[in-house]
Amino acid sequence: MPFPRIAKFGLMAAAVFVVSYVASSGISRFWPGTALEVAAPIASGTMPLSFLAVTAPQLSASIILNGNSWNDPAPLALPSGSRFEIGLRSNQSGTAEVWAINPQGKTSRISVTRLQANQNQRTHSLRLEGTPGQETLRIIFKGDATGATLVKDLNILHV
Repeated sequence: MPFPRIAKFGLMAAAVFVVSYVASSGISRFWPGTALEVAAPIASGTMPLSFLAVTAPQLSASIILNGNSWNDPAPLALPSGSRFEIGLRSNQSGTAEVWAINPQGKTSRISVTRLQANQNQRTHSLRLEGTPGQETLRIIFKGDATGATLVKDLNILHV
């Protein structure tokens, strides 16, 4: 008999095993870019497994200067007095805090922005001032749905 375990436990047990394996292995590994829309048989009927396909939170951030977006990992060189905004987007709703870390390592919170899922959002206008050197803008995003925290850094070379 080619499948003794299936014969022993029955086709139902094999189906539950396969669904459990796919769910625990990461659904996107088997069906990238799609939500799993299948039904697992249970005693009282069927139960959709789409709840297993929760998308991991993602955050994109960029410096917006004169209408142009900069999200390169290399620092953007800007002179003192430059005004810019930070463009933010996440696939989940949540709160983004923007912290500035100056060349001496001093940290200060400069913005708190509420993000709606899949919507572009900008901070208020920010002005570069203080000591020349590399500034780091650290965005800390806390998602509502998962409670996950994401951190993204943008670097500015203050000249």
